[in-house]
Parts: sequence; C-alpha cells; structure tokens
Amino acid sequence: MLVKDTIVLLCVLISCVWGNTEKIIFSSDTTDCTSLSALTQSYQISTPLIHPYTSLQTSLSSPSTGLYPLQDLASGSKYEVRLSYPATVPTDFQFTLVCNGSKNSIYGVLIEGTYAAVSNQPDVHKTPVPANIVLEELAFGVVYHGIYRVILMIVFVLVLGYFILIPQIKRFLLQSVKDD
Repeated sequence: MLVKDTIVLLCVLISCVWGNTEKIIFSSDTTDCTSLSALTQSYQISTPLIHPYTSLQTSLSSPSTGLYPLQDLASGSKYEVRLSYPATVPTDFQFTLVCNGSKNSIYGVLIEGTYAAVSNQPDVHKTPVPANIVLEELAFGVVYHGIYRVILMIVFVLVLGYFILIPQIKRFLLQSVKDD
C-alpha cells in the first residue's frame, strides 16, 4: 500500500509544471547568424547581456521582438541564452543570433514572443509575460561555470561519508552488538 501511495504522490508532483524554458546554445565564433541589416521586422533594442553571467528580469508583451546585445564574449567560448517564463502564460519564443554587419561577429540575440493559445477572455494575449533572461558561459560546452562549487561540495560530502562517517557508524554498530 505504501508503494502505491508513493507512486501516486510522485506522479502528481512530477506532473506539476511551474515554468517553461527556451534556450539557444552558441559559440562566440559562430558564423551561423542573421545579419543586422537583413532583419525585416521591427525590434526594440533592450538591456545588454554581459559576459560571463547576466540575469535580467523583464516583461515581454505578445507579439514582441527584442534585440538583446551580447557584450564581452570571450573568443572560442560557448554560451547559452536562456529565457524562463511561467507555464500559465502560453507563449512561443524563438531565438535568432544576429551578426554585426560584414564582420560576422555576434552582435546579439533576437527574441520573438508570440501568444500561443485561444482564450475566451478578451485581450488576454496582450498580457505581458514575466520572464528571466540569462546569459551564461558554458565550460566544456555543457557545464555551467557556477556548478563547479556544487560538484566540489558533492565530492567532498561523498568522500567524507565513505572514508569517515561510514567506518565510524560501522564501528559503533559492531561495538553495540559485542556489548549485547
């Protein structure tokens, strides 16, 4: 009975979605981007995202197009631009890397948001979407730079437990068995 209740509880907890995340991963040396002069839609130049880490809280209206300049990117490094928003606001976001003219250096990322649902409430599609936009450098192309501390702490705790705590507990249990 306990196993069945645990499985049901896990299914309920897993099915809850609190937010959505869209992202683009790119190299600072990429040439796979759209030229700034080739953009046909109107856009608003927004707050720049600066290397090595920027977190920006904003509200995006639908439809909206914002160009977020990328500054101080290190040559040869990989980056991720991540946009997180509540799951209660059904919106589709698309990312486009934008190059700076003929130099083919990355200028910024163009984020386009479009409301993606049908509602019986009037003008619900005009409600601004609260969003967090993050620029983060990746180490080895996959791991966030800030995760090193967490990995070191996990390794420390595992080593501490394996070589110090478990032998102490084993010795204590064996001693208590001998005493009985």
